[in-house]
Amino acid sequence: MKITREQWKKIEEINEKVKPLDPILKERIIDIELSQLLGDDFRNFFTIIKKNEIQKEISSGSDEVQDPLLQEKDGSFPTIKEFFDEKKPSTSVEIVTVFGFYLEHFEKKEEFTEDDISRAYYNSRVRKPKVIGQALRDAKNMKGYLVEGSKRGRFRLSNVGENLVLHDLPKKD
Repeated sequence: MKITREQWKKIEEINEKVKPLDPILKERIIDIELSQLLGDDFRNFFTIIKKNEIQKEISSGSDEVQDPLLQEKDGSFPTIKEFFDEKKPSTSVEIVTVFGFYLEHFEKKEEFTEDDISRAYYNSRVRKPKVIGQALRDAKNMKGYLVEGSKRGRFRLSNVGENLVLHDLPKKD
C-alpha cells in the first residue's frame, strides 16, 4: 500500500485538528477521516499506524495505556497470530470469539462482520472453516459469546465471550 504526499499532508492536518480532543473522540474522528481518505486501504494503514502509536505511547510513559492484561511483558501488543497462538482456541466457535476479541480490543472495532473474521483467519494463517457465518451464529446462539450488532450481519462480544478469552483460554489441562 502506498500513501501519496497529499494523503500524508491530509493525515497530518487531521492529527493537528484533533490534538486538543479527549482520546476516545480523537480516535473516532481519526478513524472516520482515514477511512474516507484511504478507502479500502484504511484497515491495513490503521493497523500499522496503531501499533506504532501504541509503542510510542508506552515508551513515552503515558497513563492512557490500554488494559495491562492484554499487554505483552515488554509493554507491546501482540499481532493477531501471536494472540491466537497464546489463547489456543480449539473449536471454530472459540476461534471466531478470539478473533472478535482481538478486533474489538486491539483494532478498536465496535462491531465486526463475517468479512472481518475472514481477514482475521487469513492474517493469523489459520485454516478457515467451511462456513464462517455458521461459526458466528453458533457463537451467538449456542454459546452466547457474541451478541447482535447494530445491523444484520454485525456482531459484538458479550460478557461471556470476553470472559472466555480473558479467563478461560488457553484451557488448563
